[in-house]
Amino acid sequence: RISLGFDVERQIVDYEPRPGPISCSKRGVYVRDVISFDAVSLTAGCRLDGTTAYGDYVSPEAGVMVRLPGERVTLRADVDRSFSAPPLLWRYVSSPFVLANPDIEAEQAVTWSTGADFDVGKLLWARLSVFESTIDNALDSKRVSGAIRRMENFQEHRRRGLEADLEHRLGRFVLRESGFWGQVTDMATHEPVLGR
Repeated sequence: RISLGFDVERQIVDYEPRPGPISCSKRGVYVRDVISFDAVSLTAGCRLDGTTAYGDYVSPEAGVMVRLPGERVTLRADVDRSFSAPPLLWRYVSSPFVLANPDIEAEQAVTWSTGADFDVGKLLWARLSVFESTIDNALDSKRVSGAIRRMENFQEHRRRGLEADLEHRLGRFVLRESGFWGQVTDMATHEPVLGR
């Protein structure tokens, strides 16, 4: 099963103090293939992003799913690279409490995750996942003075977390709940990043 996609995004910032508008465009194309062999499914894919502000970035991904006998439990594992461009407002627009920073760069991350899906019949479906991301050029706000802050890139952050999704089927109704726990650590100082 092959999936193909293409998306385009354009940001324009135009406000009074600047002599003219600032624009940034982002284009992305991706392909993903899922190959199934009885109880095992393999996923391979790649995304290419091109931006006028941050250049080009390639994001490969790979994953595997294994359905255990009885088909009520599915084990999952995957790894991927990703790219996240900050909004133009963080670069060029200052407010009373947040200063613009035209030097910030895009985040780049490698993420692995693993987990399991449980189908307990008509009443309950559950997904549990753990993940860890290593983020280069991690974006976070830094106190400049008093209550004034500015978005800046940090050398490397590590994000770890646990996610849980539940789905209850009650006749024609479906109820969904989800929960998340996570922690962000600055790898240069080995300290937790406050507020994250």
